[in-house]
Amino acid sequence: MIGADQAALTGASEAAVPMPPPRFAGLRVADAPPVQSASRAQRRDGVLLLFQILLVMVLVHFSWFFKAPGLAAFDRVLVLARYGLWPCILAGAAWHLARRGPETLLRVLAPWLAYPLVGIVSGLMGASVVESMRVLVFWSLGVLAAATVGLTLPPERTLRTLHATFVAFVLVSVVFVVVLPQLGLQANSRSETGFSWQGVFPGKNQLGEICAYSLLFGLLVPGISRGWRWAWMGLGWFALWQTNSQSALMLACVQIAYWLVVQRYRRLALPAWAKAAALAATLAGLALAVMLGKNVLLALLGRDATLTGRSDIWTMWLERALQHWLIGAGPGAFTMPGSTTTADLALAFQAYGSILTPHNMYIAVLGEVGVFGLVALIVPLTMMLVAVPFRHPDRAGLACGLVALTMAVGGIGETHEVFGTGLNMTLLVLCYAAASRSLPKETSQLG
Repeated sequence: MIGADQAALTGASEAAVPMPPPRFAGLRVADAPPVQSASRAQRRDGVLLLFQILLVMVLVHFSWFFKAPGLAAFDRVLVLARYGLWPCILAGAAWHLARRGPETLLRVLAPWLAYPLVGIVSGLMGASVVESMRVLVFWSLGVLAAATVGLTLPPERTLRTLHATFVAFVLVSVVFVVVLPQLGLQANSRSETGFSWQGVFPGKNQLGEICAYSLLFGLLVPGISRGWRWAWMGLGWFALWQTNSQSALMLACVQIAYWLVVQRYRRLALPAWAKAAALAATLAGLALAVMLGKNVLLALLGRDATLTGRSDIWTMWLERALQHWLIGAGPGAFTMPGSTTTADLALAFQAYGSILTPHNMYIAVLGEVGVFGLVALIVPLTMMLVAVPFRHPDRAGLACGLVALTMAVGGIGETHEVFGTGLNMTLLVLCYAAASRSLPKETSQLG
């Protein structure tokens, strides 16, 4: 009896105390040590850091960095860095294609595909096939780099990298102005001091554009304290003013006006296409007002009616471009030094200095790839100017519109963005790729 009671008590106590489960039996993924997920996160952070470095390399290359007179010793370093950049771009694109396939990359590049295709046809029928193909290859590499980085980095990280890089460009230029004024200053008879800031760039206009972009991304980038943001606004505007670049100052003012208009239209309870149409009408009205008040505007900017001889240059180069209006003379024919197509025009304008391009993006595009190429450039540029800020109503979408505006307006007086992938084209594709990471929306709120 007692033995039976003890046995029952023992069995009850054993039943009351739960036995630990086997160590590896029924182990769930959530209960497993997070070693694998931590390792995956570290690899991801490493990849993002590499793409961030690639972005900085691309910006340095396409920003005319270390090109100031007297820095010719850096030319060899720049050549080596350039040839090192191309394999990095191809490696980044290969990684993206291996991980995500070609769909997203093709979707980002789709608006621009017609432009290089027309360039290929023009180059094959142009005066210098080898030079045209070389120009097209470098243009394609720059666009590929921008698209790959924009699709890989989170948009906020892209904006932070852009802001930090442009701030660094301006600060290094300020150091050159103060410490090495023989390199950082450019003689300018129209300046009160006789000099303008150029920093580490080939001229004051380039530094002015960099200052404008540093201000632009200083407003766009998230997570910055208000004190730092406004402190940089003050220093950036001061540096921009010291460049005495009326074109860069005008671009900065136009960017602010565009920003305010887009933000106003984003709040309207209208579909994205209606907002885009309203913005297009507003920009057309502003362009008409500028044309009607051109003389007053030029007087305010201190510019003569010929825009420092640009109107004379435009007339003669446009006549030459119209001789190739259908298919063009091939990429590089109106923008590369030593082009046989425009060599006589460069000699005709020796009195103005080294005039090797028409100083107008649209004339150069017409001359190089004809009317078909001009349409293939203007259509996607217009789309990104008026439609993307509303289809993607976030910071990256607004950045895309602002860069498109800078390229469209700046192209009136400069020839940087034809088939030599310059800073604006790089930023435009980059910001469009970053914006395309988010789904198109109908709402209008700056994220």
